[in-house]
Amino acid sequence: MTTADARRWFRELRAASADTLSAVTLDPTDLTEDLQAILISTAQLLDATGTRYAAIGGVAVRLHLRTPRPTDNVDVAVEAYAELPRSPLRAAGFAYDRRNAHSDGWFAPRLAAGRPRVGVRFVAGTPEAAAAISAATPVSVNGYDVNVAAPEDLIVLKLAAAEDPYRRPAKRRRDVSDVVQLLEQHPAVAGALPALRPRLARLVQQLTVAAD
Repeated sequence: MTTADARRWFRELRAASADTLSAVTLDPTDLTEDLQAILISTAQLLDATGTRYAAIGGVAVRLHLRTPRPTDNVDVAVEAYAELPRSPLRAAGFAYDRRNAHSDGWFAPRLAAGRPRVGVRFVAGTPEAAAAISAATPVSVNGYDVNVAAPEDLIVLKLAAAEDPYRRPAKRRRDVSDVVQLLEQHPAVAGALPALRPRLARLVQQLTVAAD
């Protein structure tokens, strides 16, 4: 698929999925100062303990887009849950929440009295997370280089999340919207992603039916 073909297909996909994507609810905030501070403090701790990682999820998507992409937590891929530096995390003020089917949940330190604690979710143990870590590149966030998953790895992770039938429809629509926006701004990666078109077309159909 050439870049021109990719851009044409993305336009067709966006037109076909307009109703699905318009159902995505956007918060008026973008990547807030609190989220940036928590992302940086998490990256600094992981760097200091020699823990390989990659920022993923909504924060990483926002760092690759030239348009706002609201999110309210920080998602980070690590190689294994056993390699999480739990004692340093607790010493730095992070509080453990719980492990669920997809991540190890923590709360970041409260940045100021009265502010809610922001969730930090660590994801490990999947080929997609490992690939994201291996191909991560540094992105400057307020002067600190944070390892961020490449667009193609974010797309793979987002597709997998969107295909989870137990995930809430609103979150699945957000995942599809992220994929479309990443592809629009990074069309060259489309050729490296097998079965991209049928997977996206199937998701758009499923979510359109779910919204009816």
